[in-house]
Amino acid sequence: MPQLDKFTYFTQFFWSCLF
Repeated sequence: MPQLDKFTYFTQFFWSCLF
């Protein structure tokens, strides 16, 4: 599931930016 993997990557990047 590429979409799910992309979502996970985006979430990682999002939290990485916040913290």
